[in-house]
Amino acid sequence: MIQKKKIQLTFVVMILVLGGIILGGIFPLIKKIKKQSKDLFFQKRILEETLKKIESWEEFKKNYPSYRENLEKINQGFVNPEEPIDFLEFLEKEGASHNLKLEISPVSFQEKTKGFLETVGFRISSTGDYQQCLKFLEKLETSRYLIEFVQLEMEQITPHTLKKIKKGKIGDIFFEVILKTFSPKHNL
Repeated sequence: MIQKKKIQLTFVVMILVLGGIILGGIFPLIKKIKKQSKDLFFQKRILEETLKKIESWEEFKKNYPSYRENLEKINQGFVNPEEPIDFLEFLEKEGASHNLKLEISPVSFQEKTKGFLETVGFRISSTGDYQQCLKFLEKLETSRYLIEFVQLEMEQITPHTLKKIKKGKIGDIFFEVILKTFSPKHNL
């Protein structure tokens, strides 16, 4: 009977030792394997995304000559905020072709631009024939420049308004437009 108890006791001790080994050694090992598997999965995903970006970049570099022409056309639509001479010459030329003597002054906007564009504002006023004013505004709208009409006021000149604006003649149109032009913060 003592022999049987010794065997049972040895069996219980071995089960406890084996349970301790499993709990103390194998479970932490399994947890570590799970954590490393997750890390490996995320690293593999990051690698795949990086490879896709590299492939996309290589594709862009290969096709850049065909993009270049379009990018140059887009750049021509922007107004240089430091030297808007081209845009001002365009305005004066179009005004003269429509028999309008333009008064152009800069305007600043309170809002800050978001993204990669900054704005430059201009106030343009003139007097002239109604049809010529409309044609001038249409030329602005369809020009190569990226512009936004912020405000437009048109009024027929009467004896009362002639005293106020002191230019033009009765029956003509006085117009004032505030434009917002755009330019990139960095070159494209």
